Amino acid sequence: MPGKPVLLESPPGKRLFVIHVAIASFMGTLDYTIVNLELPVIADYPGISITLVSWIPIAHLWMLASVLTCIRTLC
Repeated sequence: MPGKPVLLESPPGKRLFVIHVAIASFMGTLDYTIVNLELPVIADYPGISITLVSWIPIAHLWMLASVLTCIRTLC
């Protein structure tokens, strides 16, 4: 049946939500990658033990979890 093609459109709010989720996902990955790339540099400082350096990603995840919890309660 020839005719106009049907365009599937979503509401602007849904599209904006998907864009925000995609940006947040990318930023989270970028942030954690930067933290992990800097661990060897931090470990090279004098007086810094590997045990102390191993706490950096854990502290980063704790901070991220607390921020997400606070944002969730605001929404």
